[in-house]
Amino acid sequence: MGRAPLFFIAIRGSGIIMFDNISLNYELQLLVLVTALGKAYNNLDVSCIEHLLDENVIYESQQVLCPLKGREAVLDYLLKKFITLRNTPGSELIAELGFMGSQERAYIKAAFVAEGQPCLIMSQGEKDRKLAVVLVDGLRGKIARVELCTVAPHWSQVHGTGEYPE
Repeated sequence: MGRAPLFFIAIRGSGIIMFDNISLNYELQLLVLVTALGKAYNNLDVSCIEHLLDENVIYESQQVLCPLKGREAVLDYLLKKFITLRNTPGSELIAELGFMGSQERAYIKAAFVAEGQPCLIMSQGEKDRKLAVVLVDGLRGKIARVELCTVAPHWSQVHGTGEYPE
């Protein structure tokens, strides 16, 4: 069985674009950072991203009122979360690499995401039990922001690649 492509290419007008209105360098930076975060989730291992977190990184979830701020706070949170998940059978995280689709028909539109932007589709326990979209913003080659989205954008708006970063 062949592997799914790593890039989402949209044909818009007369040109081909990978991501909507984002420079090529930033496109590639996001793809690298999202893939590293997916690897951390899939292996429950913060060492995959600790060197990639900006000192002032923000980790925000639509399920929590206050975002986490700062590299140490985010690492501490993820380390504890991963330990808990490792010790709870059937609750492992499964992160699939994806690219944001159109929000044209979405009831609730997220203003902070571009069509074609790389992201993760998060499942828990089983690949078919999709729960969230994870978005990443980069800054100078580091993860500056992580958004765990359970409402908008919805995981059904993401084009999954079938790639699960190892």
